[in-house]
Amino acid sequence: MMAKVVTLTLNPSLDVSTSTREVRPTDKLRCAEPAYYPGGGGINVANLIHALGGDVLAVVTAGGPFRARFEDLLLRTGTPFAFIPIAGDTRANLTVAEGQSGNEYRFVMPGPVLSAAEQQSCIDRVKGVRPPPEFVVISGSPPPGVGPELIEQLGEWCNMVAARLILDLPGDHLRTSGARRPFLIKPNLRELELLVGRKLIGEAEEAAAAAALVETGFAEVVLVSLGPRGALLVSREGVERIVAPAVKVRSAVGAGDAMVGGTTWALSQGCSLGEAARFGVAAGSATLLTSGTQVAAPEAIYGLFEGLRPERSVLATRSRPARSSIDRDST
Repeated sequence: MMAKVVTLTLNPSLDVSTSTREVRPTDKLRCAEPAYYPGGGGINVANLIHALGGDVLAVVTAGGPFRARFEDLLLRTGTPFAFIPIAGDTRANLTVAEGQSGNEYRFVMPGPVLSAAEQQSCIDRVKGVRPPPEFVVISGSPPPGVGPELIEQLGEWCNMVAARLILDLPGDHLRTSGARRPFLIKPNLRELELLVGRKLIGEAEEAAAAAALVETGFAEVVLVSLGPRGALLVSREGVERIVAPAVKVRSAVGAGDAMVGGTTWALSQGCSLGEAARFGVAAGSATLLTSGTQVAAPEAIYGLFEGLRPERSVLATRSRPARSSIDRDST
């Protein structure tokens, strides 16, 4: 199928979300009825792009006893997908909201080991998209045993076909990704510190560290997610700080993925880097208003984007898309 954006999720999960009055050791904790979501960085990115009306294909690994439930949930989103069957078990992650304090506890499992043949199947499926996509997004924590070779192969292919590679990976995996000079990386502050090998104190040091990655050719663009402080966008064009709109946080799950999804979608619509990053911040902020890994409503994203939109905006000339119907299985 044709797709402007292809996402790759090497280590997806069946996300289970519930709540309890108080989290305590030893005691049995009586929880609310759980909700189930198809989780994983690339899946969340693809679901948001699909909800915004973008052309996207999600390449996803799946196997084991959770596979049928996981595939059914992903089918319900309406997002186009391609499954890579694996011998190992798709993991299940647990998020528990504590009613008494409002705190959120996230329990994340490591996931299955992918064989060399299974990793190659992922690479071949991405490379098999015709015509080649404009963007390839690799997002989420890779499972145990996945080394830099997979990203290097896809990075080399992206360079050959003029696709722009976007990476949202844990710090250890980002650190080895510069060999193929990805178009954009999205570290958080802790991951940026890991990349430069030092603690960063204050906005000036944060900007200088991100700028050094661009200047040395590690990546063309560095988009640093800063939580409630918004984001830092650094490229050859300069440094821009984007202040996040104030929202009442319901859940932080998937906010970083939404930033990547919103930014990628806006770039695919012809937006400048600055405008795309602002739309990404709006998407991340809108996701904070949802529960679990639910996709933020496009109208909520556009509403927050109005306060961030540059004076000359590509998106200002577009009509707001109707929200896609994304059914969720909450039983």
